[in-house]
This record gives sequence, C-alpha cells and structure tokens, in this order.
Amino acid sequence: MKRDATGKFLSNWNSEMKQRVSVSLTNTAWRSLDKEAQRRGISRSEVIERFARSLESEELFCVQETEGKVATILESITDAFVAFDRDWRYTYVNRAAAKLLHKTPEELLGKHVWNEVFPELVGGVAYQQLHRAVAQQVPVSWEEFGEPIQCWLEANAYPSTTGVAVYFRDVSDRKRLESELRQREQQFKMVAENAPDIISRVDAEFRHIYVSPSVELATGIPSEQFVGKTNVELGMPEDLYRVWHDSFRQAFGTGQEQTIEFKFPTQNGIRWYQARIVPEFASDDSVASLLDLLRKSQAISNLVFKESS
Repeated sequence: MKRDATGKFLSNWNSEMKQRVSVSLTNTAWRSLDKEAQRRGISRSEVIERFARSLESEELFCVQETEGKVATILESITDAFVAFDRDWRYTYVNRAAAKLLHKTPEELLGKHVWNEVFPELVGGVAYQQLHRAVAQQVPVSWEEFGEPIQCWLEANAYPSTTGVAVYFRDVSDRKRLESELRQREQQFKMVAENAPDIISRVDAEFRHIYVSPSVELATGIPSEQFVGKTNVELGMPEDLYRVWHDSFRQAFGTGQEQTIEFKFPTQNGIRWYQARIVPEFASDDSVASLLDLLRKSQAISNLVFKESS
C-alpha cells in the first residue's frame, strides 16, 4: 500500500484511478527527487503523489486563511454588515449588525429576510433598493427610518453573482441634529425677515449666503440678488468693501466678533450704519460663516446732523 501526504497508508491506492503521465525533469531536479525518495524511504512516484496531494491542502488552507482575515475585518468595523445569498437568506451577520437588529447571529443565519425575519419590510425602501441592486447588479444607497428597530439607518448595498452585501449604520443622532438645524434656520429666517435691521450671512469666500428683505429698503436691490455674490460683485465702492473685507478676514482668522461703522448712500440719502460681524462655528470649532447685523447708527447720524447745522 502507498501513503498519503501525511504519511498514512492509503487503503484505496489500488482502487483509485491512475493516470500515466510523462514528466520532463532536468538532471538536477531528478537527482533532488531521487534524494528525497531515499531520505523518506519511499519511491519517487510516492514523492510526486504526496506533493500533488499537498497542493489541495495548501489551497484549502489559503481559502480558510483568507476567510478568517475577512471575518476579522468584518467583526472589527463599526458599521453593521450582513450578507444574503441569492435566495435572500442570511449568510453572514457581524456583531455590530446583530446588536443593531436586536438579534443574535444564530437567530438570523440561514433565515429568509423577507419571509421569516422582517416580513413587514416587504415593498418598502430597503426591499425595493436591494431588489434593484440584485436585478441590475449595481451598488445602491438609501436612508430610511427602520420601524422594527426604531432608528434612522444609512445603508449601502453591493451585489455579486452569489448574493448581496449590505453595510448599514445608525444615523439617528445625525438626523436629529439636521432636524434641529432646520428648525433653528426656520426660526432665524422668521426673525430676520421681520426685523427692521439688515441681517446677512457670508461664507469663507465673502459671498452672501442669506440677506434679509429689509436690505431692499436701503439699497433698492432685492435680497435674492445678493445671494452668491460678494460686495465687490455687487458694486460696493472700493473704500467701503475694503473695510468690510478686512473685518471679515479678522473674524474668520481670530473667531472674534468685529464691529465697524460706515456711511452709505441709501434711497433716502446718506445714512450711517453700525455692523456687528459675528462668527458662526462648525462642529470642529472652525469658523464656518459670519452673521452680519446691520443697523442705523442713530448717535452718529445725530452728531453729523448737529455739526453740519
């Protein structure tokens, strides 16, 4: 009897189908083969047989090693990850996904997602997007409020010939913040659009993001025509826009409020104004934009009037 790659005897050596092949070896290779056979106390054909069988074991080891590395990565990421086969059955669930879905991997693996786990999602956003991904073989992304788990989800799905992989995360905090910001913006506009003062907001390029309607009373220019333009593009006199832009640079650079006073030719004659330039900060504490609060400077106007009289 012959022995396998581990050195164990093969009881089925005689019954296995053999193939006679012609192998061309250099003299050096032949001597190495002969030497290895003598060292092991087996024939040259057994050495070749053992080597051939070892290739399958090495291939299996490589596959298992690769799968292990992938599993380690999927378990270490903070995103939830699940994979489905072509029959919509769970084939993989990482810890983050199990926690977010309030289930154990054992409760999901092998189960049909639409029939057994989340039948209430049939026809919904996730159902439609995942079926589109598989049918068209294209990656898809979506956001939705997951009723079964009561949180907002951001999801990305990537199809393959064997099924579809889905990465998703809880974005409830972000959605809540976005909602709060929208409410604040609505409140801001409600105040700004009914205030007699001119209220505006500029970005880091000194372009107007917002200007309240009261600007039209002073300039004759509708507020919407200011949006997206700088003071230079709006035709402001050079000596005046330089004062503004110097203050903008100071506010963006230092994060500190600036105050300027200037006179401006309005539809009702020359008027003095005082402007407060207030930095608005981003989440990383950098200055994201500037809020300009512009009102008539009555004290200066009276002083100029008295001196002229």
